[in-house]
Amino acid sequence: MTRPPQKRLLALDGGGLMGLISLGILQEMEGQLRTAHGGHDHFRLRDYFDYIAGTSTGAIIAAGLMMGRSVKEITDIYLNDGPAMFAPVSWPRRLWSGLSHKFPRGPIAQTLKREFTDLSILELQEQGKLPIDRHLMMVMHNASTDSCWPVSTNPDAMYNDPERPDCNRNLKLWQLVRASTAAPSFFPLEEVTLGEKVFKFQDGGLTAHNNPALKLFQMATAPSYRLRRSPGSTEFGWERGEDRLLLVSVGTGYEIDPRDALRRWGLPLPLLAKYALALLMRGMAIENDVSCRVIGRCVYGNIIDRELGHMIPSEATDRAFKYVRYDADLSREGLSVLGVAQPKEKLVMDNVRAMDAFGEIGTAAASTVNVSSHFAGFIPTSKGAS
Repeated sequence: MTRPPQKRLLALDGGGLMGLISLGILQEMEGQLRTAHGGHDHFRLRDYFDYIAGTSTGAIIAAGLMMGRSVKEITDIYLNDGPAMFAPVSWPRRLWSGLSHKFPRGPIAQTLKREFTDLSILELQEQGKLPIDRHLMMVMHNASTDSCWPVSTNPDAMYNDPERPDCNRNLKLWQLVRASTAAPSFFPLEEVTLGEKVFKFQDGGLTAHNNPALKLFQMATAPSYRLRRSPGSTEFGWERGEDRLLLVSVGTGYEIDPRDALRRWGLPLPLLAKYALALLMRGMAIENDVSCRVIGRCVYGNIIDRELGHMIPSEATDRAFKYVRYDADLSREGLSVLGVAQPKEKLVMDNVRAMDAFGEIGTAAASTVNVSSHFAGFIPTSKGAS
């Protein structure tokens, strides 16, 4: 029996240094998929996934994967450069200079430029460093227009035509990643010149897509986004169906009850407002996850809450895609289930001292990855096949 045309999507959440949790999960996923593809050392996740999307720290990882980096190589970037990227500006300097952000632009910009070169998306595609037939999408918020910008490398997208003066593919990859990571109060906005206009961008987590899974599904399947079904095809939008589309979503850790975190940090509930942004991002991530479980057939995912449970359907109804969600519950109970001791450090996105803990949690959460079961129907039928 001939398989229908299949596409495989990977969506990566935002979360600062907590991206190390995602990387632990991806490391195991890469290893299992490498084995399924014949065990070749040169195997990379971009060899399996057709479309990879990321927001904020997820954009860094997504860009690295689509540039052909191994998960270990990307992890090394975090371990080696994370402390410098998240080295805060001193309070006297912030007060003297009027800076509103905690971290300077320089270290993170230098790291991204080194890793992703100073070339535009179009130049990277022309040189074969970014594939044409596999795609990258990064979510950012245009502060100048107050709008969500999901920028893709799809050459047929409306704003990716090189003949346009405002062609997105003329933008430098590193700067787009930087724009997606410009979290308010943490990093300064990123200023980008596009044609004759200058825009200021901030973290994609300020949009509804800190978890970009639902937006990735939309951009892959909606004809308006002009993604060809196959090279040379005149039809746009990849076909839907749980035997045709696999969507894998990877988080950066969460807590079901935020009050548990506040108690652990020794903070009273009235100070909840200080963490409103993080809680808002978490709430939107949950809603995206729930939407994907409603539209797709979830075969694995952590519990949403006591009412919704895992939302793994038993009814024989057609779904738009097969869906897998990997994440780590950072509550006391969740860490206990993973076999991880309660860290002494605060598990927050900018805490350099918690990097070892993030790595340990990611490795523990990776035990939930089961490619042969969760990706069934979307893995090679024989070694070496793709």
